[in-house]
Amino acid sequence: VSCFGSNPITYLAVEEDKKYFFSKLVDGAIAYTVANGVAVCVSEPICDVKDGTAIISEFMNFCRENGLSICFCQASDKFWPEFQSLGFGRIKYGDEAMFKLSGYNLAGKRAAKVRYAVNHADKIGIRVEEYRPAKKRDWHKENDIRSVSKEWLDMKKSSEMSFMLGTIGLENPMDKRYFLGYDAEDKLQGFVVFTPFLNKKGYHADVTRRRPNAPVGVMEKITISAFNTMKEEGVEWGSLGLAPLANMIDEQNRANPSEKFLDFIYGHMNRFYGFKTLYHYKKNYGPTDWVTRYLIYYPDAFNLKIAYSIVKAQNPRGLKGFIFKKEWNSSRIRAN
Repeated sequence: VSCFGSNPITYLAVEEDKKYFFSKLVDGAIAYTVANGVAVCVSEPICDVKDGTAIISEFMNFCRENGLSICFCQASDKFWPEFQSLGFGRIKYGDEAMFKLSGYNLAGKRAAKVRYAVNHADKIGIRVEEYRPAKKRDWHKENDIRSVSKEWLDMKKSSEMSFMLGTIGLENPMDKRYFLGYDAEDKLQGFVVFTPFLNKKGYHADVTRRRPNAPVGVMEKITISAFNTMKEEGVEWGSLGLAPLANMIDEQNRANPSEKFLDFIYGHMNRFYGFKTLYHYKKNYGPTDWVTRYLIYYPDAFNLKIAYSIVKAQNPRGLKGFIFKKEWNSSRIRAN
């Protein structure tokens, strides 16, 4: 992962909910889980580009022997020629908000809302510090982090989603970085956990959580403070992660039928998952780059089986988990 992890979500391969396929021919691995008869994989093969064809071919044989279809989630363009030559298909899955840190700041209209939020956080005394559990554990800080996480999950009325999202990981932090936001009374109000990519030349905001009544601007202050700290260290890239299903159809209205179907979900299923809200939240930061991520699948035909396998991999209860959560929240809102 350290050597070959160029995709911001490659670090998720080290989470404990993964299975691993190791090549017998080259130095590489594929992190995956099995859901709905599909081997759902994290990003792309973790290997040198020159070894891509070999490990993908091995994995195809393994999946064929076990009766599994294949889907690589949030994949980049890195191995597309190799995938295409082996008969895979792909569709756009969304855009990732990326930041070239050397030239990034909050000036101008594109990040005006975040600039306002950060200024408000400054006025009310929000401060940000980095916690380094790998160097020295602080049980008080960790209890506060768990408390914020519990309040956040209670607010969302859901269990932790997995597979394409990481965990807080305090028990084994490895190379994760923890940025904490405190109010004027030194109460922890939110935190962001970053994971590395590009051999620590980039960091991805993987886990973001806050208290339900956290002051306006806390999360923005944490994120911008982290980016500024990393920029001073010479880190090249920051990522706020994927905005799923965003910008599926381009300005020329070009899209295949599967992309149009996913665009319909983006436009009409926000009751169950806040696709638009997530996209606009990331857009408010004024990313320097929007990088396209893909679903790459075999056989070469995207279908509902593959779509459901992705949902199932992230939430073991599948669609019921999302629907129950949203219906419960809607009922609570109406009651209030």
